[in-house]
Amino acid sequence: MELSGFRRRMSGIETTLDQALADQEKLF
Repeated sequence: MELSGFRRRMSGIETTLDQALADQEKLF
């Protein structure tokens, strides 16, 4: 497993979480 790919995946997960939180704020 290469580290760059892992970091890219983690940053993608963080981005997904940020978008999910933004969507929740829109709902509430």
